[in-house]
Amino acid sequence: MDFYMDQVREEFAHNGVTKDLDELDHLMIKSRKKRDSPEDVSMTDNMQKSIKKIRLILNNMKPLNNRRFCVFCKNNREQPSVYNTHLVKNEEGEVTCPILKKYVCPNCRATGKYAHTVKYCPYNEGLSVDAIFKTMRNCTGRQRKSSVCSSE
Repeated sequence: MDFYMDQVREEFAHNGVTKDLDELDHLMIKSRKKRDSPEDVSMTDNMQKSIKKIRLILNNMKPLNNRRFCVFCKNNREQPSVYNTHLVKNEEGEVTCPILKKYVCPNCRATGKYAHTVKYCPYNEGLSVDAIFKTMRNCTGRQRKSSVCSSE
């Protein structure tokens, strides 16, 4: 019983003891401050207002010719009157989708004609989606169909 009480007292003595933060703690605090800063909240509000304006403009535009549309908007369940009026990127690979152009990547802060989602951020660790689909075998070890790999 005394041994148990000694353990309880020792644990109690350690509770509330101030210790220096390590590097990981500082990084977590920094990321929380960035995420929760009022600047980001107002930016989100402004972005929402901008997207509403863009939707109104796009709704009044003529649709593109057959089978050409913005994949980004369509995948995000925008109305056909929105996604049929533009493409995600132009021939030079620059973003032309007005909604995606307003997005700011939380990893690298890219926006505008270089905008991309977190999924396609070049600063992501690990394999990119493109790299995964260029591998010859899928996760089960079976060979991929050539139609998936031949996007080069």
